[in-house]
Amino acid sequence: MDKPAICGGIPVRDTKIYYGHQYIDEDDIRAVAEVLRSNEITCGPKIKELEDKLCRITGAKYAVACSSADKGPVTMKGCSVGCIGCQLCKKNCPEGAVNVADFNAEIDYEKCSGCGTCMEKCPRKSIVEH
Repeated sequence: MDKPAICGGIPVRDTKIYYGHQYIDEDDIRAVAEVLRSNEITCGPKIKELEDKLCRITGAKYAVACSSADKGPVTMKGCSVGCIGCQLCKKNCPEGAVNVADFNAEIDYEKCSGCGTCMEKCPRKSIVEH
């Protein structure tokens, strides 16, 4: 048997099979360039627009405002509302709907009752209501 391509053998086909294609138009490029040129790359008004749109699409009442997977001190330097992974939201959620992974709060909307306890307990105001 011949070696598979991943082990140095000859590939079965000459062309790649792509899993998907992205649609990026000039408006997308312009919007990204605008944000990159601003001083608000990580915590500017576009974050709120994104959260609002995600909540409309998913039907979620709450969204995590800012996430980076950085530890608390690093996040606090770069973002005034960044999740620092303190887990107060998780510890106080009566439904067990909040998990904290990689220093980011994640809300399980299947479990979330919309009580707002996670938002109230968050010292950084990383969880916002929409």
